[in-house]
Amino acid sequence: MSYEDIIEAQKKQDEKKTARTRKRRSPSTSARQSKRACSDELRKAESEIERCGLESYCSVIAFK
Repeated sequence: MSYEDIIEAQKKQDEKKTARTRKRRSPSTSARQSKRACSDELRKAESEIERCGLESYCSVIAFK
């Protein structure tokens, strides 16, 4: 094996490792962000209903 072959093999191994870690981490991060966004929207909607005085006419339903 030449030096170039060794370097190329190391690059391929590094790419495989980063691809594996990306696949594992991305769903959990995006799930956390979507839950936060949903709870933020829920709070905003409830506060807007209260601010307008429409509690007896409107409500917010949260789906989990």
